[in-house]
Amino acid sequence: MGIYLLVIGEISILSLIQNRLRNTYLFVITLSLILLVGMRPLLLGTDTGSYVDLFNGIVNGRYWDSSLSNLFSGRFEIGFLDYVKLVAGFTDNPRFLLLSSAIIMYVPLAFYIKRESLNPMLSFLLFFTMTYFPQSMSAMRQSMAVGFLMLAVLSLNSRYRWWVPYLWIFIAFLFHRSAILFLLVMWLKRYRFTTKKAVMAVIGSIIVAISFTTIFTVLLKYIPSYSYYSNSIGHLSVKLALMMNISLSLLLLIIASMDKSHTELVNTNRWMLLLAICVYTISFVFNGFDRVAMVFLFAQIVLVPNAIAKLQDEKLRKVLNVLVGAIFILYFVIVLIYRPDWLKITPYFM
Repeated sequence: MGIYLLVIGEISILSLIQNRLRNTYLFVITLSLILLVGMRPLLLGTDTGSYVDLFNGIVNGRYWDSSLSNLFSGRFEIGFLDYVKLVAGFTDNPRFLLLSSAIIMYVPLAFYIKRESLNPMLSFLLFFTMTYFPQSMSAMRQSMAVGFLMLAVLSLNSRYRWWVPYLWIFIAFLFHRSAILFLLVMWLKRYRFTTKKAVMAVIGSIIVAISFTTIFTVLLKYIPSYSYYSNSIGHLSVKLALMMNISLSLLLLIIASMDKSHTELVNTNRWMLLLAICVYTISFVFNGFDRVAMVFLFAQIVLVPNAIAKLQDEKLRKVLNVLVGAIFILYFVIVLIYRPDWLKITPYFM
């Protein structure tokens, strides 16, 4: 766990230069994350072993069909398969698969924080201590897809090239099927986020949760690879994790509501955070579905820091920055100590 605390310390201490040397700060932290994730042991993370096995299988001549006919039926998405084949064409060392994947995950993150965040330190801290960093060492395909979705958000302001965000969403979909749900964001962002609509969305997610068995049965007819999750059962530990995630997401949404502006970015990010809460709600009856929240949760790493940064009261800004940072560092440390099975990233050195 010590190596993670060192990174948290680096993010916090180097923030002293984030205003004067913003690009340097972004580069140093991003490079640290790339090295931490790219140089991890080959079995660290829930799914890392399966990706290494896939890579070794391709290197040894095993055939993996990445044609469009397997767009929905294969275990691995066709874009990810072609990516692994490309890396395997250059080297037989799976270390380069992890390193190149980390670059795809974190370079878009750096651009996203650089352009959208008013407080890079708090953005990196939220990213590191919440769901995203642990998932990037486990759910590699989805984390790469999220990197492309960040580029989709960055391209939303391109009025004369309306198709660019959809292109990034499609590329993300080729790496992880859950990215297709980001089309909900593209639809919802046209409407102003209100408390009434938020309540209706949560009620809708509860209804979906109640009838999810029927919905999932229909879904399996079109995406049979999701049968992987068909035996998911909600254990008490998993439900506790979901309750924690919902509580923290609601806390962040409340803090974000302090920003009274209604710009397109703020409106879009609020919808994204609400959709993540709805996904967690549905996950109470369907373990594994909570991973889909990653598609939306990255909104929090700019929404919350920006809301705090826009406050007029300087003392309140400082207090909230310290309070939010402390809460999520404490959450991260407690989970690593008492519930390591939630994140599955310890011990780092195996």
